[in-house]
Amino acid sequence: MVESMPEPERSIMEWLLDLLVEVQYNQHVNKMTTQNLSIVVGPNLFTPSATSTTPLAIIEHSQKVAAFVGKALNARVALWEQQGWAPAY
Repeated sequence: MVESMPEPERSIMEWLLDLLVEVQYNQHVNKMTTQNLSIVVGPNLFTPSATSTTPLAIIEHSQKVAAFVGKALNARVALWEQQGWAPAY
């Protein structure tokens, strides 16, 4: 899905995912696993629409965005490992 985004949104999302990969690689120090990162960062990536202003709708949408971020982050980690980009800490 990230690959189908138009520019500059695609480059920004890839940059964010790369930053999150680096944070995730330090989870032994910062406790920020893929799941924790998706829960913390995901909800900040969307603005609720005027049609979904009920608290329940906003929470459901936030959960979907967090799930997307988690999947995208896992895919980016796999790409880093496949390409040999993993940091040597």
